[in-house]
Amino acid sequence: MMRIRAALVGAGIAIAGLTALGGPAQAGPEAELGDGWRYIGSYTTNSRCIDAGQQFQREGAIREWRCQLDTGSYPPYILHGR
Repeated sequence: MMRIRAALVGAGIAIAGLTALGGPAQAGPEAELGDGWRYIGSYTTNSRCIDAGQQFQREGAIREWRCQLDTGSYPPYILHGR
């Protein structure tokens, strides 16, 4: 009985892990900013914003990206893509 329970728990953990990793990064609400730029996300550091922009571009979700510092918001680094 313990082996069956352990197998079921292990399978459940494996399935949960696969569903968490199961797809490319997705942009949230995409507000159009003009000239085709849309909001992708906000990040606490410039390096995290750059990493996210490169990841979205690698996955084909966007062709171009830019990180802008917005001192009036938190997190302050805003990623836009098109």
